[in-house]
Amino acid sequence: MRSLDEYQKSELEIRLKKSKDLSEWKRIFAMIGYDDGQSIEELADLLRLSTYTVELSVRSLDEYEKSELEIRLKKSKDLSEWKRIFAMIG
Repeated sequence: MRSLDEYQKSELEIRLKKSKDLSEWKRIFAMIGYDDGQSIEELADLLRLSTYTVELSVRSLDEYEKSELEIRLKKSKDLSEWKRIFAMIG
């Protein structure tokens, strides 16, 4: 799995702080924790979730990454930025 870039991580941290929905908060927390190197088992224990639920959150990290990159791609007018994003989407 690829790691989050600074922009993606800061966006998730902002969503984490603003979230009023506990399940969304746990999902974002798991995404950030996994990206920071915590294991699925550690996160499951910490969040009192099943490992399966945490695995689903981690999988959604890949989907989040791709959707965020596609949004940035649509907004970008810089060709070098396009090439970099295409390489990341891969």
